Amino acid sequence: MLDIFSIFSTRLMPSKRKAYSRFAVGQFVRAKKSLQEELAKEKASLSTEVKTLQRKVERLDSKKKELDGSLSDGSQQKTVNTPKVTRTRPPTNTVSPQTVQRRCTETFQAAMGIHGGTKSNKRPALDGLYQTIAKKCKTSVLGEYVLSNSKVVKYVIKKCKQKDLAKFECSKDNVLRSIATYYTSGVMGKRKYQAVRLASSMKSSDTKRGGKTAINFLPGCPIPKLLTYNSLVHEIKQIDIGKVYSIQEQFSSDIDDENVNGCFRDLREYLPRLAKFYLNMQTTRKGALKWFGKTEGTFLVAFGGDGCPFGKNESACSFLISFLNIGKRVASSSDNFIVFGGNVEETSLVVKRYINFVCKQIVDLEGRIFEIDGLHVTFHLKSFLMT
Repeated sequence: MLDIFSIFSTRLMPSKRKAYSRFAVGQFVRAKKSLQEELAKEKASLSTEVKTLQRKVERLDSKKKELDGSLSDGSQQKTVNTPKVTRTRPPTNTVSPQTVQRRCTETFQAAMGIHGGTKSNKRPALDGLYQTIAKKCKTSVLGEYVLSNSKVVKYVIKKCKQKDLAKFECSKDNVLRSIATYYTSGVMGKRKYQAVRLASSMKSSDTKRGGKTAINFLPGCPIPKLLTYNSLVHEIKQIDIGKVYSIQEQFSSDIDDENVNGCFRDLREYLPRLAKFYLNMQTTRKGALKWFGKTEGTFLVAFGGDGCPFGKNESACSFLISFLNIGKRVASSSDNFIVFGGNVEETSLVVKRYINFVCKQIVDLEGRIFEIDGLHVTFHLKSFLMT
């Protein structure tokens, strides 16, 4: 009985050596789980890449459909097969209008194929044609082409006028033009200047009774206007004319006469300023000044005055000054400059005081040497006239 049990137990109980050679299930499960995680990560990465590629494909498909739609509308670029020239063709300006039209069509179709134009967008072909003409033509030839088309000329002038006309009317040149109009050959005055400004740039309207319209020297191109009177006065006030003194304060402070008024200039300030003006003019007009054998920069001064019944109180007196160096122009009103003007008689006490004051100024001037623009300048009184 014991022997049978011992034999049976021996067969059922494995030996220690066999127990250690069993399959490692836990290790296998862990390895399998790790592999599954790696595969899941790789799958997620591939899925993202696939989605990106799919979006690109969708974009390319949409672009392809757009191109297919434009080509189906007849905008497909065709290969231009230019006919082979087997003989010399007559110039375009010598053929019939029908031939000219046909050649223009053929030229434009070729430009469309070369420069990438389409029926819906012809601008590339037009740009290419213009660049070709601009490169191959001289400026004079290109100008002749433009001037031969009246519509193009009117358009160009209109565009240039809109921008340049307003710019010129506010420019320094127009300011000088307006000032010259106001002062040349005598001062105009407000009413005369306004009338000249209106007459020089406006005319009676043909469509509106009593109305005015601009004078055009070209279609759509009016003559630039002078400054308005208020703008002119504003510009004149900004000109530095030097110092001007009051007669009442200097010569009639002790005289009880309300009618005495006027202004004068100090010759010691005014003559150097006037000499600088003529020296600057000498740089543009050679020989404008004559030195009479004396050192260059020696100015000979003429001084004179007179009175006349004029104004509210029937009495007025003025003194003028000029340089004998200007030659014949010494008799011109444009080269004689007023230095004294007042509502007084030439025999009045105010004028006598002014003459004494001027004599002292002249003595002071003749004893000094002024340096103007690097030139030594002196003044000598050569003519004194009082009538």
